Amino acid sequence: MSWIVRMAAPDDPVTTDAVIARLWDLGSTGVAEIGPPAVDGPQLLAGFDDDATAARVADALGGTVERVAEVVVEPPPGLVRLDGPPTVVVAHPDRLDDAEAHGSDLTLTIEAGPTFGHGAHPTTHLALEAVLGLADTLVDATVLDVGAGSGVLGILAARLGAGVVATEIDPAAHEWIGRNAAANDAEIEVGPTDLTGHDPVDVALVNVLLPVHREVAADVVRLARRHIVVTGVRDDQVDEVVELYGRTVLEDRSRDAWRLLLLDGTPT
Repeated sequence: MSWIVRMAAPDDPVTTDAVIARLWDLGSTGVAEIGPPAVDGPQLLAGFDDDATAARVADALGGTVERVAEVVVEPPPGLVRLDGPPTVVVAHPDRLDDAEAHGSDLTLTIEAGPTFGHGAHPTTHLALEAVLGLADTLVDATVLDVGAGSGVLGILAARLGAGVVATEIDPAAHEWIGRNAAANDAEIEVGPTDLTGHDPVDVALVNVLLPVHREVAADVVRLARRHIVVTGVRDDQVDEVVELYGRTVLEDRSRDAWRLLLLDGTPT
């Protein structure tokens, strides 16, 4: 047996894409969009293998749970290739054969579980590219991964030679950070979400939504000495985020209406 979470689709495509990505990261076995004439208005259907997960997702995102005999949906996007050097492939464990076929200098296996960050969402993809772009500066550097989710960003930084502390407000994510770190021979320390007493770091990775940027920006700016990687930001939010951090923008990248800013960590 399988379970479907049925919910109304958001009104705009950008928010719909973000919700779909979140459903994948929460463990969905597949997501489909349906609309008239099948139903009165646009809806999202997300499949799950167990009722407990389906119920938790329905409570978190708003929806109803239906039990069905079988869910036939497309497989999740579990493979991301990053052109380096080094060349990096981020893959779900079930896609390791596909990852080997792509060839890479470094393959990371990430199982997001109920957390955010399997690598395919535009914000995570942008952040992975930014971390890879800093590869030459990460050897023996210290990195703070704020809102780490699955740990994928910090794990890549660790494999590139950095010492990494990850923070994540969701206690369920701590287990997955440790599990993914162990699977990739990466050392990740999970630290407190309160950054007020944190030691300075060379690089801060901040892949969170705007409300969290508003909460953490002042502490991140105080802590980061070299670079700040900021994403989870939509096109219409960039000006506010630049003002929040108050640092020089070194790079500005976009993907599917999401933006990434690479900021100079030194005061302007």
